[in-house]
Amino acid sequence: MSATYHSIKAHKDGHFISNIDRFELDAGQPFDANLLLTDATISLYCLDIPHRLAVFVKLPPDLHLEDAPFYYEMQHNNATAVITLDFADFYILAEAIDFDQKKLIFIHTIGRSGSTLLSRAFHQLEHVLSYSEPDAFTNIATDKDIPLGEIRLLLDRCMRYIFRPEVAGGYERYVVKFRGSCVQLMDSFVHVFPEGKHLFLYRNAIDFARSMYRLRMRRPEPPPIVSRDETIEGFCNFMGIHEDEAIRFIPDDMDKFDYVCMVTLTWSYLMYHADKVTKEHPQTIFALTYDDLNAYSEVMMRAIFRHCDVPLDKIDDSLKAFEQDSQAGTSFAQGDRVTLTGDQVSDIMLFLRLQGLFDNYHKIPSTQFHDELFTNYSKHLRKQFAKFLGQLIVQQDNYNENWHYWIVNHYHNEEVEDIRWGVSRLSFENKLFSDSGREQLKKWIDQLLEDKN
Repeated sequence: MSATYHSIKAHKDGHFISNIDRFELDAGQPFDANLLLTDATISLYCLDIPHRLAVFVKLPPDLHLEDAPFYYEMQHNNATAVITLDFADFYILAEAIDFDQKKLIFIHTIGRSGSTLLSRAFHQLEHVLSYSEPDAFTNIATDKDIPLGEIRLLLDRCMRYIFRPEVAGGYERYVVKFRGSCVQLMDSFVHVFPEGKHLFLYRNAIDFARSMYRLRMRRPEPPPIVSRDETIEGFCNFMGIHEDEAIRFIPDDMDKFDYVCMVTLTWSYLMYHADKVTKEHPQTIFALTYDDLNAYSEVMMRAIFRHCDVPLDKIDDSLKAFEQDSQAGTSFAQGDRVTLTGDQVSDIMLFLRLQGLFDNYHKIPSTQFHDELFTNYSKHLRKQFAKFLGQLIVQQDNYNENWHYWIVNHYHNEEVEDIRWGVSRLSFENKLFSDSGREQLKKWIDQLLEDKN
């Protein structure tokens, strides 16, 4: 089995999705394909589907793709060589890789919804290997003609290769976050990796459009207004779909589209796919909103960890990611706040009304909202805990031994953790305790945990 090794003459810009044409290459020379498995500095960059080639890049040994806000960007900017292997040999090579899909955690998203932040939160955990946007999956999602059977075969082989033992050995969990267009593949991901854990992040249409518009306004030229035919053609190329599918999402009564309407079209198309898949797999996909993840980070991370079977004692480590810009140093980094005009907001609402699919605040099935999570988590403790909490409210300074031993004898370790979380959350939101009272209460319940251990 032989691959082809190419030296890079130049790196090119201008392609939104990773493509072999982003490099100027030499003619190439034969390369032992087995080194694609054993050399940890080699990674899968993209798929050249028209030519049926898996495209790999070689990086300097001091660079680590898990440290990158965007996997594909670090690859392109730092590649020292490109290696290609035809699909038939890639399928054979990757099939032999030992792989445990129970370790997988998938972050699906429409984009601009906190997915990079969540990926970085997982990255804070030393036993988790977290990759943000390997573009081989984007190539699959945006190809118009690849048959479903080969889509699912490629998903399996690419995932096996990306998390092969030479790079992922020693890690307990593997996290991969996808670009927005990969929402089209959610059903196939669930089908191919039924034992993996699936998360889906989204936000409302107006906030999504505003975030996308902020990025677009960093470019010097203003966004154009395009015709209906241009909109259909551009959207088909962007999403990798055929015209008959695109037309279903474009209102009949609209013949001109500005940038805000274009991103609203993207939002509704991706939400349609996510809505359909989560209805079919309500117990498999854990959906959450950007607003809840951002405003109630600890609550939501606890819920995510529970869904993904990640130990709760690592919560504090993951929350460090919320203290910084997860996309710093990239073109997506936070910048000046941009506000949509009243006319632009009206255009979004008109588009959604004419389209007739969703309103601005459509709720995806299986969404776990912050207030519902709190109710569900505390439900099994509510009767006993109500009396306990009432006693503490009335006698804040009387943490006596009777209460101490009652808790120890009535709750397991995990439930005592729930009590600590419940007390801290209730006291914060309802201001039941003073700052000193909350700190004293936390120390007391920490002592309960020590006694249980």
